[in-house]
Amino acid sequence: MARCEIWENCMFHNNKMPCDASLGAIYRRHYCNGDFANCARFMVFRALGRQMVPINLYPNQQDRAREIIAKGVLAT
Repeated sequence: MARCEIWENCMFHNNKMPCDASLGAIYRRHYCNGDFANCARFMVFRALGRQMVPINLYPNQQDRAREIIAKGVLAT
């Protein structure tokens, strides 16, 4: 299974975000080691760059990611 390309430096994967241990493990298994293309953090990273990924963005917040991307694209 492919691993997300931002795995090494992802604030979520590296336990720097507050998250219940079991919920965090589920997110990591689903997004970091699986469907990372649909991870909200990865979506913003790909569209706008690492510096635009909010620290508090959870992997399942795709709607929020789309809003961030839309605002970021409009700002450029």
